[in-house]
Amino acid sequence: MKKIICIGSVTKDVFVLLKKSRILPGSTQTEKELMAFEFGAKEYAEGVTEKLGGNGANAAAGLALFGYRTFLFAAIGKDETGKWIEKKLAKFKIKKNYLQKKSGFQSESSVIVADLEKVDHIILRTGGSAAAFDYEKALKNFKEKVDFITLASQKENWQNNFKLIKNFAERKGARLAINPSGYQIAKTPKELVGVLSEFELVFLNRDEALELVEKVNGKAKDDPVELIKELINLGAKKVIVTDGPGGAYVGADQNFWFIPTPKGRKYETVGAGDAFLSGFIAGFLETGDLKKALSFGMASSSSVVAEVGATEGLLKKKELESEAEKLISTIQKR
Repeated sequence: MKKIICIGSVTKDVFVLLKKSRILPGSTQTEKELMAFEFGAKEYAEGVTEKLGGNGANAAAGLALFGYRTFLFAAIGKDETGKWIEKKLAKFKIKKNYLQKKSGFQSESSVIVADLEKVDHIILRTGGSAAAFDYEKALKNFKEKVDFITLASQKENWQNNFKLIKNFAERKGARLAINPSGYQIAKTPKELVGVLSEFELVFLNRDEALELVEKVNGKAKDDPVELIKELINLGAKKVIVTDGPGGAYVGADQNFWFIPTPKGRKYETVGAGDAFLSGFIAGFLETGDLKKALSFGMASSSSVVAEVGATEGLLKKKELESEAEKLISTIQKR
C-alpha cells in the first residue's frame, strides 16, 4: 500500500446556501466577477450545513478513499472545532498520528457563501492550520516509508518549510506535488518559480497560473496551454491547469492534453480543485500516464461538484476507475 503525506489546511466549513446573489463585474483580468451584499440588509438562505474542508484534508480524504494510507500534516486547537475535525477525519481513515493539537490555538474554520444559481461562492477564512504546524518536529518523528507528498497552504516562512520537506523527501525517496498558495503567488512569485523543478507535479487553476506567469515575466497570455508552456520554460516538469467549467489541461515535454468538463449536475464547487488533485495523483501513481491521470482528476472533481462539501462526493477506487474510463475518449491533444 502506497503511503502519502498531505500537507495543508484542515477546516470546519460552514456553508450558507443562497438561491441567488447579486453579481457585479470585476475590475481585473483575474478578478472577473464579485458577489455583493447591501450593508444592513437581510439575506434569506436556502440552508446552512457543516462539512469537513481544507486542502490538506480534502486531498487526504480523496487519496484515502482510493486505498492509499494517508497522513495529514496540519494543526488543530484543543477546542470543540478541533474535536469535530478529528471525528470527521476518522470517517475517512486518515492517519492522525501527526495531526498536532495546540493549546491556545483556534482550529481553522470557514464560512462559505454559495450562490446555487451561479454555482459559485466566496470563502471567509479564519485560523492557520498549516502555518501553525511544526514541520521540523513532524518530519523528524516520521519513521515510516512514504511514496508521495502533496504540499499546499504555504504562507510566511514557506521557504524554510520547503527545505525541510525537500530534504525529508530525498531521504525517503518520495516524489513531490505542489498546489501553490495565493500568498506564494502574490508575495514570492520568483522564489516559487525557483523551486518548481523540485516537484513532479504542479497544480494551478487558470487564474493562479495567469497571475504567476504575469508576475514573473511581466506579461502573460490568458491561454492555459501557453501558460503551461511558460511554466515549463521556467522550470516546472509536469503542469496541470484546471479551468472549472472550461475543463482541465496537462503538459510535459512539449506534449499537451485537454479534457472537457462533462455535463451533469453542478451544485457547489468548493473542493473541486482538491478533488481533481487527489484523483489525478491516484491515476498518475497507478498508471504513470498523464492522459489517464487527467481522466481520474476530472472524474473525481465532477463527482464532488454534484454535492455540497469538499469531501462529500469523493469516490472510492472502483468507482473512480469506472468513471475515469468513461472520460478517456474525451481527451484531446493540444
